[in-house]
Amino acid sequence: MPKHNPLTIYTDAEIQYVLLGIACFLNRREIEQELHNLCQNSMSFFLIVSLCFCLNVFFLNGSLCQAVVCNQCCTNYKVINDPRRSIKSVWQRGQEPLCDRRIQRGWYRFNNQSTGPQMPESVIQENHCGTHDPIWLKDGHPSIHEKNVVRKACINSFGMNGGCFDSFDINIQKCTGNYFVYYLIPLYYCATAYCAGKR
Repeated sequence: MPKHNPLTIYTDAEIQYVLLGIACFLNRREIEQELHNLCQNSMSFFLIVSLCFCLNVFFLNGSLCQAVVCNQCCTNYKVINDPRRSIKSVWQRGQEPLCDRRIQRGWYRFNNQSTGPQMPESVIQENHCGTHDPIWLKDGHPSIHEKNVVRKACINSFGMNGGCFDSFDINIQKCTGNYFVYYLIPLYYCATAYCAGKR
């Protein structure tokens, strides 16, 4: 009796799509660097679109071609009120975890009363901030008012790589009134979410 090949249930296009996704995952750092170089040197639009497509389709995180400007971000922002984002909020199995895979790109401010005003600057243990893989700020906050800076955010997944299993850049602006706004981007998997405060 001939053996059944499980791949025959998939079309060639579907198999190629999966293989492309695997290739994107295995070469993500190289793709990001190449994309950064292309953007900086204004090179082939086709290559830029292709690499952005790879990152966006498989990671929802292709923001390297996007120049983030403040544009009155200290007054034009969305407020995050969910107290589960607090570093003291522990996610319990059976609860629906927070997931920022579909968060809209844009400027956000964390509510001081419900969570605390800013992202933590040290490793947050997994299962905190209402999610499985919490996001914390590896680089410090800006100290100069009205300064839009790029900082590295880390995802802690199972404590790997010193609590920084993966990382990406976000923009932070320190506003008059001694508060911060963050340009947040969607993540490429669940369950992971941005942390805030100490409440």
